Parts: sequence; C-alpha cells; structure tokens
Amino acid sequence: MRGMRVRFAGAEDVESVIDLGARMHALSRFECVGYERAKVRRVLHHAVGNPAYMLAVAEASDGVMAGFHLANMDRYFFSDS
Repeated sequence: MRGMRVRFAGAEDVESVIDLGARMHALSRFECVGYERAKVRRVLHHAVGNPAYMLAVAEASDGVMAGFHLANMDRYFFSDS
C-alpha cells in the first residue's frame, strides 16, 4: 500500500476542494453555519498562486483527494518584527 501524496493545489483542484470541504463542513461543529460554495470558490481562486496563501491537497494512491490545507501567511503571532 502506498501512502498519501501531498502537493500544491492548482486552479484545476478548486471544484474538488469545494466538494470535499462541503462534506467536511457537514460533519463539523460548524454545520449550523452555512457553507457558501461561491464564497469558498472566490477564496480558493484568490489563494491559488498567491504568495500570501498556501493551498495544498492530499491524494490517496488512487488519485482521489483525501484532504486539503489552506493557510494564509501573516505576521508572526509571537513578534512585531
């Protein structure tokens, strides 16, 4: 059995991330808050290729997306330098 492959996401991954995010949202403590696919789409398209963001996807050995991570780079939380 091979492990997961993690890679940077591209524009071609946005719809799959939205779909997986909807499934994850439905199982989370935030399920009572709406999942706005259009807003998620805008954020993801803004993040792809933007050096202030990092969007990565994890794929199972069969190529099926198993997870994702979205990060927004900002100032250090521990320093003003």
